[in-house]
Amino acid sequence: MFVLLLSLYIMNAASQIKYLDLLAYCGYKYVGMILCLLGGLIFHSGGYYFLLLWTSITIAFFLVRSLKFQIVSPSHPDQYNSPRGGQRRLYLLLSIAFLQPVFMWWLTAHLIKF
Repeated sequence: MFVLLLSLYIMNAASQIKYLDLLAYCGYKYVGMILCLLGGLIFHSGGYYFLLLWTSITIAFFLVRSLKFQIVSPSHPDQYNSPRGGQRRLYLLLSIAFLQPVFMWWLTAHLIKF
């Protein structure tokens, strides 16, 4: 959480996202983690990996669609909002969206018996 806020500050990304909003968006991975663990308990490792793939795709899609308007679009034009700055904000958005599934796997893979 702190790393995301620090990277927003360092990149000088003028965004409308607040601390609690970012915390809520990062918390959606726990719903997917619970679904993956339930699938792993019922269907063993096959169910775990299928649900991990499905929830990873849905969470990444949801985060890209919902954070796109808060991080990528500049809230007000100034000298810092150049095309290069928009590209950096897009990279930040994609890294947030695609690191959540990695964290989901990292936090739950050791709980499923193979």
